Amino acid sequence: IWWGLLLGGFIEIAQFFTASGVSQGLSVLTRIAGIWCGLVLWSHRANWSPERLSLLVRRYALPLAALYFLVLLQVNGWFSHGWNGPAYAAAQLHEVHFLPFYYHYFTTEAKALYSLASVCLMYLPIGILIWAKRGSPASAFILTLLTAGLIETGKLFLQNLHPDPTNILLGAFASWGGGHLASALSE
Repeated sequence: IWWGLLLGGFIEIAQFFTASGVSQGLSVLTRIAGIWCGLVLWSHRANWSPERLSLLVRRYALPLAALYFLVLLQVNGWFSHGWNGPAYAAAQLHEVHFLPFYYHYFTTEAKALYSLASVCLMYLPIGILIWAKRGSPASAFILTLLTAGLIETGKLFLQNLHPDPTNILLGAFASWGGGHLASALSE
């Protein structure tokens, strides 16, 4: 807890010297909780093996997948933005830029990195689930291509959102990488 307090306090003080200058006291508490939870998990690491984790994920795969998909839809605005018809979607499609990382060029580096990291983390669970089900990283890649394609296509119909084709590839590679890394670490 003291290490979390020290690290969190140091990071929050350093925030005053960055361009954004935004500091949040709650961040210190979340860092303390994160370090404490990490140490608790580390102290119980002998109880967990890749096979045991895989078995646990396989046992609860269906409810976990359903919950994950609902959270994925929520995070991408499917439940919080208004839906429009095919004419709106066609107009949106006309405005989409298919150049990879196009939307990352016209924003700040911080926002581009945040977008990159959040998209990768959003689709990483598919790779872990496929690994637990003993599937190949290639099948995780293909399943994520389809899932991210559905999510981004849905954004054509949502007000105030635009699809980013790069997210489809980022998600697929993140899922593939997660599945590949989990396979390599479990051997």
